[in-house]
Amino acid sequence: LTAGLIGKLEFAEAEHKLAIAEARGDAVAVARANLKLADESLAAAQRRSEAGLISRSDLRAAEGRRAIAEIELKQKLAQAESRKAANPKQ
Repeated sequence: LTAGLIGKLEFAEAEHKLAIAEARGDAVAVARANLKLADESLAAAQRRSEAGLISRSDLRAAEGRRAIAEIELKQKLAQAESRKAANPKQ
């Protein structure tokens, strides 16, 4: 059980690194990649919690990281919209 979960999470981490590299400084793309990784990490933490492999506090920490990633994406999207509105020619 644990080996399959670790493999999925390692794959998600590799995808995250690739997405960050491809973002080339695009803050919104980086925030989206961070949220995707946080989603994968939370899903893995939920499965591990159900299997009794991690504590409730570890699960809550994963939930918190996911919430922070979502907030950061919303902030980056709002910043991008502000810049777009300030510079309509771009």
